[in-house]
Amino acid sequence: MREAISRLAAEGLVTPFENRSPMVSKMPVQKYVQILKTRKLFEVEAAGLAAEKGLSSHVAQSGRDAIVELLQKPNPSVSEHWAVDDMIHGMISDAAQNRLLATTILDLRRRTHMFSTDRLPARLRPGAAEHVAILDAVESGDVVAARQSMADHIDNVRIAIVEAILAIGSP
Repeated sequence: MREAISRLAAEGLVTPFENRSPMVSKMPVQKYVQILKTRKLFEVEAAGLAAEKGLSSHVAQSGRDAIVELLQKPNPSVSEHWAVDDMIHGMISDAAQNRLLATTILDLRRRTHMFSTDRLPARLRPGAAEHVAILDAVESGDVVAARQSMADHIDNVRIAIVEAILAIGSP
């Protein structure tokens, strides 16, 4: 437990306190947006590489099935949403066949898990449609569409988060 907390503290995700429980660090909006911009660079590249190398129909269909199953739930939990989201992005980064790229994407995604469908419920269905578009483009081998679909997806996430933060901060 101490090792995990030390690691989170080293990454700036928690603030350790002497003789007290650690607290989750606050992340300024600018830092969050920087992480999303960095994610975009890496994940757009991963989508392009995945389209070049190919994604099996079976793998793509399992992603689509998971999305459909999630959308059929009346109130999917945050963990159910993240499981599908991580699955889709993991499929793409794994299909890129670049372990360093996949590890970097995983790390950056972990840092952006604070915003989810409980905070942005309007993003569930559009995000699912964007994931399907990414899977379709990668599976068909369309490098340009795969890159563009991933770029659009991450841009839409960023816009929704900034709008949500501005709404909270407005009087």
